[in-house]
Amino acid sequence: MRVLVLSHLYPFALAPTFGLFVHNQVKALAERCQVIVLSPTPVSPPVIRRLKVKWAQYASKPDKSELEGITVYYPRYVNIPSEHGYGPGAFFIFLAMGNLVRRLKRSFDFDLIHAHTICLDGPAAVWLGRASGTPVVCTMHGSDINVLPQKSKFTRIIARWAIRNADALVAVSAALKEKALLIGVPKREITVVPNGVDLSQFRPVEQRQVREKLGLPPDKKIIVYVSRLDGSKGLSYLLPAFRTMLERDGNCLLVLVGEGPDRTRLEQQVVQLGLEESVIFAGFSPHNEIPTWINACDLVVHPSLSEGSPLPIYEALACGKPVVASRVGGIPELITSDDYGLLVPPADSGALAGSLLHGLEKVWNSALIQSRGAQYSWDASADRLLDVYQQVLGGVR
Repeated sequence: MRVLVLSHLYPFALAPTFGLFVHNQVKALAERCQVIVLSPTPVSPPVIRRLKVKWAQYASKPDKSELEGITVYYPRYVNIPSEHGYGPGAFFIFLAMGNLVRRLKRSFDFDLIHAHTICLDGPAAVWLGRASGTPVVCTMHGSDINVLPQKSKFTRIIARWAIRNADALVAVSAALKEKALLIGVPKREITVVPNGVDLSQFRPVEQRQVREKLGLPPDKKIIVYVSRLDGSKGLSYLLPAFRTMLERDGNCLLVLVGEGPDRTRLEQQVVQLGLEESVIFAGFSPHNEIPTWINACDLVVHPSLSEGSPLPIYEALACGKPVVASRVGGIPELITSDDYGLLVPPADSGALAGSLLHGLEKVWNSALIQSRGAQYSWDASADRLLDVYQQVLGGVR
C-alpha cells in the first residue's frame, strides 16, 4: 500500500518537535506501507520574516528532505494569517500542491491520502483526492475541532464540509469524535485511534540518577509540566495553585519544560506571586530528553483548558509517573482510575492545588501506571490506521 500523508504539522530542522506526533506515527506506518509526506508551508516574504521568528523559520525549510528515512516535501502556499484564514488557506494549499500531487501520482501511484487536522489540511486533501481519484482519510487532533471552528463561521463551514466529504475520519479520542459529530455528519463511523508513545524512550529510570544529571535537588518534591507555554494550557491557574501548595508544604519545586508565546507573561506572574525560588523555567528541551525530566519528578501536571489527547499524558504513564490533569478532551480516557492520576475541573486553581498536594502525599504503584502507559504505542496506532485504510480501500489490500 502507498500512502500520501498531508500535514502542515511536521518537523523541520529549526523546529524538530513541531508536529512530532505526526512524524512518529508516520515512522510506524512506514514499517507497514510506503509513505511520502507533503507538509505545506506558508510563503514567507522578507518583511514578515523580520517581524516574526516563526515565519523566518518557515523560510528555512528546503523544498524536500529526508527525515529518518521518510521523504518529506515542503511545498509553499499563500497563507492568510488570521482566524478566518483556514478556509482560504486550505484552498491555496490545494492550488499550490496540484502539480506536485499529479507528479507523485505518476511516480509513486499512491492508493490513499491521509490528512492531519480538519482545519487547513482536511479540505485540501479532499480536493486533491477528487482531482487524483484517490480516497481520503483525515485525522482530527484537537484544536482543529475544539477551538478553530468556534472562532470563525467560515472556518466552521469548511470544517463541516471536510467532515462530510472525507472518505473516513479518525479522532484521537472519543470526546473529540463527539465534538466532530456536532459539526458535521461523516460518510461513515468515525474511528478512534489514540496517539502513542515511543516505549523504548519513555520508560522508568531511577529518580536520583536523572535528578543529578539535570542538577535538580534530590530532596525536593518536584512537579513537572511538559508542553507549550501558552494560554490554552492553563498555566495561569497552575501558578496560583502552586502558591497555595507552598503554604502547606514549602519543600516543593515546579519545573516548566517548554517554550511558547506566554513565557514572558508567566515569568511576570511568578514574580508577582513571589515564586522565583520555587519555579524553574527549563525552556525548550529536545524530545529525547523529555523522559529525563519526567523521570526526575514525583508528579506530572497538565492543567489544560482544552485538549485532544495530549502526548505528555501518554509519556508520563509510560514512565510510571502519576498525572494531575484537567478533566477535558481525551484526558479522562487515559486517566480512567485514580490509580493512574487525579482529574480536576479546568481553570480551578483551588481544586488543582488540592489534587497536587494529594498527589504528592499518595503512595503510587509505578509498575501499575507503567502498565497503563504500555497499552499505547505508535505501533498500535499504526496497526489501527492500517485497518482504517483497508476498510476505505474495500479490504482488497
